Amino acid sequence: MVRFARGFVKTDTAAEDVVQDTWAVVLQDIDRFEGRSALRSWIFGILGNLARTRAAKDGRCVPLSALQPDDGESAVDASEFHPDSHPRWAGHWAKAPEPWPEARLLSREALAYIRDAIERLPEGQRAVIRLRDGTQVTLAPQSRLRYPADYGTARRELYLDGEAYFQVTPDSQRPLRVHTAASVTEDLGTAFVVRAYADQVATEVVVAEGRVALWRADTAAASRPALLLGARDLGRLEQGGGATVRRGVDLARQLAWTRGVLSFDGTPLGEVVRTLERWYNVEIRVADSALAARRLTATFQNESIDLVLQRIALTVGLRVERADGSVILLRNGR
Repeated sequence: MVRFARGFVKTDTAAEDVVQDTWAVVLQDIDRFEGRSALRSWIFGILGNLARTRAAKDGRCVPLSALQPDDGESAVDASEFHPDSHPRWAGHWAKAPEPWPEARLLSREALAYIRDAIERLPEGQRAVIRLRDGTQVTLAPQSRLRYPADYGTARRELYLDGEAYFQVTPDSQRPLRVHTAASVTEDLGTAFVVRAYADQVATEVVVAEGRVALWRADTAAASRPALLLGARDLGRLEQGGGATVRRGVDLARQLAWTRGVLSFDGTPLGEVVRTLERWYNVEIRVADSALAARRLTATFQNESIDLVLQRIALTVGLRVERADGSVILLRNGR
């Protein structure tokens, strides 16, 4: 977002100010967001307007006359802008055309920034997204959710990289499907979690309410699903195709992350480390495979990474060292 704002204003400091002002407006007006456009477009629209306003105050705007036209577009005539001999207005429109090309520029140039800044969440941040059909999605840190422009009209297809909790609005005519790299999960009237980070050996689905069907990604939806899951079921779909179900899981623990709580129940230390890396943006190395296999039962909420590591060290019986910006977990006495 700072890079995008920097295209309008003079300095990095001004760009950072514009981004802060943007988030202040978003927080103030989020209740007014009606969902008629994508949330990212709404936010970057605010950012673009504030950046242009700041640029006008600072006496500088990016001259559009220097832009290369897309195929089929005519070049912008430089005579339509104030020349450099007008220090205050250089680069501004002498007479603004209709429709304003800035709007087209914003939608074209902002797309890459929008996807990186909004769709892929930074480390340690969660987001709640309400889709146009009323379905609510809670995204875990370092997760990405994509959906086609016609979502909710003829079909409801979502594409997930990471982890998310789906609270689905029922629609018997248009079932909701969540696609990951290795699986397809179809809602049958439910609320469920899909966990499918790129470094996982299996896709996991936890059902909070109702039922879901789970297929491998390379299997046609018309075939029998690999798993049919009900409430409090945890289904695992291995990359090789193997499927297992665990019944009666603790939903409070499975959904704790949606409330900002990290809850582990007999979880191998290797998996705990991967979760901590996503939430705290820190590199953690485990000294050996035997140590990584030790299991941890613990709950963390609003605790610093240093305190979390201290508690793990006491619980599992290890020591923590830091080297070259990384955290290393070692056995005691080594």
